Amino acid sequence: MTFTDVAPLSPRQAQLLDGWLPGAEIVRDHGWGLVATTVLEIVHDGHRLIVKAGG
Repeated sequence: MTFTDVAPLSPRQAQLLDGWLPGAEIVRDHGWGLVATTVLEIVHDGHRLIVKAGG
């Protein structure tokens, strides 16, 4: 799954994340779907990270 496959992200947010974290793998979406915030658990370059994006 790529950042562009995640519906809550705007196209610009997905583009920025693809540029900052190329090849990152989305492990899980931790968002609750209640507010305009996306919280993703990812793996990039062997590190587990949390990415949070606002609406």
